[in-house]
Amino acid sequence: MIAVTVESDRPAPSSRAAVALLAAQALALGLLSAWVTISASAIFLDTYGSGALPLTYVGAAVAGVVASAALTRAFRRRSLVWVTVRVLGALAVGLAASFALLWRSGPATSVALLVLIPIVVPVGFMFVVGQAGMLLDVRALKASYARVIAGFALGFVVGGVAAPGLLGLFGRTEVLLALAALVAVAFMLLVWQTARRFPEALSAVETNGADTPRPTMRSLLSDRYVMLIVAFQMLSAIESQWLDFLVFDRAAQRYGSSAQLANFIGRFTAIAYGTDILFLLLVAGLLLRRFGLRYGLTANALGVFVLVVATIVAGSVQGMTTTLVFALVVASRVSDLTLSDGTSRTSLSAAYQAVPTVQRLAAQATVEGLAVPVAIGASGLGIIALRHTVGTNGVALSVATGVVVAAWVVVAFKVYGGYRVNLLANLRHRTLDPSTITIDDAATLAAIDRLLDSSDEREVRLGLQAMEAADHADRLRRLEQKASDDRVGVRSYALACLAEIDAVRAAVAARAGARHGLPLARAASARTLAATSRAGDDAAAADLELFVALWGDPEPEVRLAAAAGVAALGDEGARERLSNVVSDLALSEGVEGPVFAARVLEVCGAGSDIDRGPLRTLLTHADPDVVDAALAAVRWPDDEALLAQIVAQLNVRRTAAAAVSTLAAGGGPVLQFVDEGLSGGHRLSASGQELLARVARLMGSPESVGVLHRHIGHRDREIGRAVLRALAEPVTPEGGAAVRSSLSLNSSLDVVIGDEVLRGAAVLRAVSALPDVAVFLGLRRALLDELLLVQQRLHACLSIRYGAEAMSVIAFQLAQPDVRLQAMALEWLDVTLVGAECGVVPLLQPGLAPEDRLVAIGRWVPLPSISLEEVMRDLVFDEGDHWRRPWLTASALQVAANSGRPDLVALAYERSELQGEQRDGPSLIISETMAALAARASC
Repeated sequence: MIAVTVESDRPAPSSRAAVALLAAQALALGLLSAWVTISASAIFLDTYGSGALPLTYVGAAVAGVVASAALTRAFRRRSLVWVTVRVLGALAVGLAASFALLWRSGPATSVALLVLIPIVVPVGFMFVVGQAGMLLDVRALKASYARVIAGFALGFVVGGVAAPGLLGLFGRTEVLLALAALVAVAFMLLVWQTARRFPEALSAVETNGADTPRPTMRSLLSDRYVMLIVAFQMLSAIESQWLDFLVFDRAAQRYGSSAQLANFIGRFTAIAYGTDILFLLLVAGLLLRRFGLRYGLTANALGVFVLVVATIVAGSVQGMTTTLVFALVVASRVSDLTLSDGTSRTSLSAAYQAVPTVQRLAAQATVEGLAVPVAIGASGLGIIALRHTVGTNGVALSVATGVVVAAWVVVAFKVYGGYRVNLLANLRHRTLDPSTITIDDAATLAAIDRLLDSSDEREVRLGLQAMEAADHADRLRRLEQKASDDRVGVRSYALACLAEIDAVRAAVAARAGARHGLPLARAASARTLAATSRAGDDAAAADLELFVALWGDPEPEVRLAAAAGVAALGDEGARERLSNVVSDLALSEGVEGPVFAARVLEVCGAGSDIDRGPLRTLLTHADPDVVDAALAAVRWPDDEALLAQIVAQLNVRRTAAAAVSTLAAGGGPVLQFVDEGLSGGHRLSASGQELLARVARLMGSPESVGVLHRHIGHRDREIGRAVLRALAEPVTPEGGAAVRSSLSLNSSLDVVIGDEVLRGAAVLRAVSALPDVAVFLGLRRALLDELLLVQQRLHACLSIRYGAEAMSVIAFQLAQPDVRLQAMALEWLDVTLVGAECGVVPLLQPGLAPEDRLVAIGRWVPLPSISLEEVMRDLVFDEGDHWRRPWLTASALQVAANSGRPDLVALAYERSELQGEQRDGPSLIISETMAALAARASC
C-alpha cells in the first residue's frame, strides 16, 4: 500500500528547533559579513580606489584554491561540525588580528580582508547548508530554508543599519572588525550548540570506514550533475562580482571619502537586505512551493538578465554615468542578491540532496570553496582585460554580464533536468552484475579458475557466467570439463551452455554421461543428447538404440528424455508405439500416469508426429496437477482447437497461472480471445478477466498493447487496474516502444489520471464526513480500501508514463519509515509530474489522516462539503453510477441499518424495497444484504 500525507508549511517540532538554530547561525554569518565588508571596502576604496578591486578578486581565487584543498582534506577525516568549529575559531582570531593591524599599521590589511570576503560567505553557507542537509529532509529543506536565509539577510541589515551609529560612536572604521570577531565566536558557539542538540544527525558524517571509497576531485569532476552545479555557481559568482564592481565603481566616483563610502555601503546594505528579508519571509517560500525547483533555479538568472538588458539600453542612450544607469545597476545587484537568497540558494541546497551522501560534502566544498573563488578570480581577470582594452566606463562590462547571465539561464535548466534523474539514481540500490567483470590478465583468469574449482555450485556458475560475459576464448574447453562434473547442477548448466554454442561437442559430452550412475546426471545427459542428436548423422542409429534402452530406466526424467529422443530420431512405427503408450497413460487412473503422459507430449513437441489427441482429455482432468502439466504441453498453432478449454482454466485458481503462460505464447487467435474476454465474453469471472490482461502483457506485441489500450477505461476498476499494470510493465522492447509511442494512449492516461484524482478526492470527502465512531468504522475502512485502489491505479498510470522501474523505486522509498527517503521520493514526484498530474502527489504522500489529505488535494480538486446524509445516500443508491462497487453499497446498507439514526435507517429500508435487483454476479452481495434487512424488518 502507498500511504498518503500532506506537506505542512510548518516543520515538526525537532525541525523547527533545527531551523531556529540554523537561522541563528545564518544571522551571525550575515552580521559578520556585513561588518567585514563595510569596514574593509570603505578603507580599501578610500586608499586604493575601485581600480584595484579586480586584483583582490584574483587573490580570492588563489585563497579559494588553498581553502578548498584544506577543507576537502579535512572532510575526509573529520565531521562537518569539527571542521566548522575550528574554522570559525581561526576566523575570529584572524579578524581580531586584522583589527589590531589596521589600528596600528595602516590600510594594507584591508587588501587581505577583501580577498577573504568572497571566501567567508560561500564557505559559511557551506557550513550552514551542510548541517541543514543532515538535519532536514529535502522537502523540509525547501519549505524552511528561506527562513534560514532570512537570518543571513537580517544579520546583514542589522550590520548595515548599525554601522553608521557604531562608526559615530567609536570614530574608527576598524572597530567593526573587532565586533565581527566577537560575532565569529558566537557563530562557533551556535554550531557547537546545534551539534549538542542533534548529536545523531550531525555525527552521521564522521570519518568513513577504510573500505568506503573516498570522493576525489577527479570523481567529482567526472560527475555531470556536480559539474552542472559547479557551472551554475561559477556563472552566478561571475555576474555577482561584476555587478558588485559596477556598484562600487560608480559609488567611488560619486562619493569622495571613506566615511561617505561607508555610509553609502551601509544604506545600500540595509536596503538590499531589507528587501531580501521581506521577499524571504513573505513570498519566497510560497513561490517556491507553488512553482517548484524549475522556478527556483531560473528566476534569479532571468530577473537579473532583464535588468542588465535595461542597463545596457539606458547606458547606450544616456551614458553610463547618469543617475538612471546608477539606479539600474544598484537595482540589478539588489535583485540579484534578493533572488539569490530567495530562489537560487534555497534551490541549490535542495539540489545538493540529489548528490550521493558520500560525495555531498566534498561536492559542496569543491563548489563553494574552490569553484566560487576561482570564478571570482576569473571575474577579476575579465575586468582587468576590459580595462586595458575597451575600458569599464562604457557598456562593455554590462554586455559581458548579460552574456554570462544568458549562459547561466541555460545551465539552470540543465541542473533542473539533472536533479530529477539524480534523485532517482540516489534512491536506487545497485547489485553486482557478472557482465561488468572483465578477464584481461592472468590474475583475473586465476580468480575465475578458483570460482570454477569451488565446491559451491553457485560460484562455479558465476565463473562460467563471467567467462560468457567476457566471451573468453577458453570458455568452450572449460564447459566441456564441467559437462562431466558429478554435481548434477554443474553438469546440467554446462551441458545447456555447450549445446547453445556447439551442438556436436555437446552431443559427445552427453553420450558419455547417458549411462552415469546418478539418475539425474543420466537425465541431464539424455536431455542434451535428445536436443543435439540429428537424424541422418553417423551416430543417430546408435543414439536411437540408446533412447529405446533408456525408456525402461526407473528414473522418470530419464524416460522423458528418452521419449524426446525417440520422437526426434525414431521411424513412423516407433512414434506410433510411443503415441499408444501416451494414450494409455492419459486414461490411466490416479495422477502419476496422466501427468507423465502430458510431460511426454511436452518434451516431444509439436510437429513430431506424436498423436496429441490425449491432450484434450488431460485438459479436462479433475486434478489440477494434471491440467497444469497438460497446459505446459500445449503447442501453437497445433493445439489451437483447444483454445476455449485453455481459456476456461483462467476461472480455476489452481490452474490459472499455467493457463496464463500457455495463452501468452498463442499469438493472434489468442489475442482475439483476450479482446473478447475483456469485453465480457467467454463467461469469465472478474479474476479471469484480470488474468487476460496479464496474458496480453506477456505477449508483448504492439497488437497486444493496442488491445490493452482499448480496455484502459474498463467499467470494473480492478480489471482496469490489471490493464494499467499490464501496460506499465511490457515484457518486450517492441511492447515498450508501442506504449511510449502511442499518442492516443498518452491522451487516455490524462483522462484516467484526472478521473482517479477526482475519485480520490470524493473518497476522502466521504471518509471525512463519516463520524469516527464504532458503527461507521467498517464503512470507513471500506472507503480507505477504495482509496488504496485509487493509489494503485495512479501508480500504474505513472509507471506507464515515466517507467515502471522509476515508479517502483519511488513506491519502495515511500513505504520506508525513514522520512528523509520519503521526502526524496516525493521531491522526485514534485519535479517530474506536470499539470493536472501534480494532484497525484497528495494521494501518494505517506502518513496523513484522511481529513488532512482532503485539505491537501483541495487545491487540485476543490469539492464542495457534503453532509453525512448525502454521503450515505450516495453510497446506498449510487444514482450517479460513479462508485460501481456493490460491496461498498452493501457495506453502506449494513451501516445505515445499524446506525440507530432514523434518517439513515430509512435510507437502508428504502433501498431494500427496490425491485429487480440482480441475484447473481457482483450484485449478489447487495441482494443478500437487502434480503437480510427485509427479514429483520418483518420480525
